[in-house]
Amino acid sequence: MASLDGTWSIAGTTKLYFDSSGGYYIYRGCNGLGGRGEFSEVDGRPMIEFNGRRHPY
Repeated sequence: MASLDGTWSIAGTTKLYFDSSGGYYIYRGCNGLGGRGEFSEVDGRPMIEFNGRRHPY
């Protein structure tokens, strides 16, 4: 997960910024709205928490 730290990842039109030591990610959509969510590792895979569910990254 640390390899993702401090980078903005662009998936479609949403940008994600990761901080594994803080356990969070920041997102910003194409409409300018953004927010923050949990970022963790499950079974060796990076996972993000979004809309109440965990998603692999």
